[in-house]
Amino acid sequence: MHKFLLNHQLVLFQTYHDNFHEVLLHNLINEYNPDFIAYGSSGFRGYIVFGFCKKNLFFLESIFPNNATYIFESDWEELSKLTKSEILNHNLQKGRLIHNANWPTEFEKYMNANG
Repeated sequence: MHKFLLNHQLVLFQTYHDNFHEVLLHNLINEYNPDFIAYGSSGFRGYIVFGFCKKNLFFLESIFPNNATYIFESDWEELSKLTKSEILNHNLQKGRLIHNANWPTEFEKYMNANG
């Protein structure tokens, strides 16, 4: 019974940690005041679109932990209808940020490089 409780507590902690991490990423994106926020469909179901029209940057951010952020330009609506495999196999994304410790720095590089 004690082993079960410890495993259950570990799962709860990991879930809390992963969700907390996602909230931090979304908060960082929101600090830049996106022009719009939308929800993905098709291959990007479970993603939130943060649009920065003046910068021509559109970040598709996963709501699930341990995933990636896809970065598109003006063609984001058409590309988001494709599967992630199609996009990656044809290198159709402007960028892709893996959810790790470097994510905030990499995100800010894109934001600061585009006006």
